Amino acid sequence: MRLVGDMTELVTAEGRVYLATCMDLATREVFGWAMADHHRAELPVAALRMAAGRGADDRVARDNLEPDRIMHTDRLGIHE
Repeated sequence: MRLVGDMTELVTAEGRVYLATCMDLATREVFGWAMADHHRAELPVAALRMAAGRGADDRVARDNLEPDRIMHTDRLGIHE
């Protein structure tokens, strides 16, 4: 399993919100997510922390969230 991250801007009737996800590259199963009205660094960090704390699937923490692991993101900016 390889974890990847993404952030998406969603436009709602009440304004913009941002969704950060942490998912398995092969299955696209989402292991962590966070949503907020900003896209600061703590948003994807919160998604990664959710993935690390997910108790239903210990292989996430054991295989992918050990020290010195790298999580891939596309590093693109927000498009309007």
